[in-house]
Amino acid sequence: MQTIEFKVSKRVGTGKQVTRKLRVDGIIPGVLYGTKEDPVNLSIPEALITELYRSQSGSNFIVNLGIDDDTSVMSIVRERQRHPVSGRTIHMDFLRISMDKPILLNVPVHLTGEAPGVKDFSGTLEHLLRMAEVTCLPKHIPEEILIDVSEMQINDSVHVSDINIEHVELTADQGRVIVAVSPPRISTEASEEEEGVEGEEGAEESTEESSEGDAE
Repeated sequence: MQTIEFKVSKRVGTGKQVTRKLRVDGIIPGVLYGTKEDPVNLSIPEALITELYRSQSGSNFIVNLGIDDDTSVMSIVRERQRHPVSGRTIHMDFLRISMDKPILLNVPVHLTGEAPGVKDFSGTLEHLLRMAEVTCLPKHIPEEILIDVSEMQINDSVHVSDINIEHVELTADQGRVIVAVSPPRISTEASEEEEGVEGEEGAEESTEESSEGDAE
């Protein structure tokens, strides 16, 4: 797991007016907390955040916060709040960590390959778990959990218990389904159409028999 150096400063003042002015000036408010120490309000250059997420493919990484050039704190990004319309970062939460103590966090689950059950038999690939909770030492944090679906047939599924990552424990329900290939749904529609045709044929036969009886 890569460690990123991040230069920030302590933030003086709180409240909406203060944080609004900071954002206008290109500074994003943040906070550092955890390990039973007092929270520290931070001011973070927006350009640093933009560059950070442009250079990192994953969402989990270790951040070495250099606060006012006199304090260094190891952390992870616990939460990144973004504007719902512009997507601009509006707040950052950092969690203090110890490199020799396990931490609990969510890791994205991605799929790779093409399932034969989908390609050859028109099944549906259902990605049911997109973020998995794990616990591990900071140096073992995975950037992602990658699942190969290239051998999955109709009715195949992958559960949390099927995933084995060295030095990492998945804490989610072991029986939970991560991805599955379900049968094609068009078979039900076709069956309903066939029943409709049979019903129409039966009605026509009854009409013909009734007409013959009247003629006699």
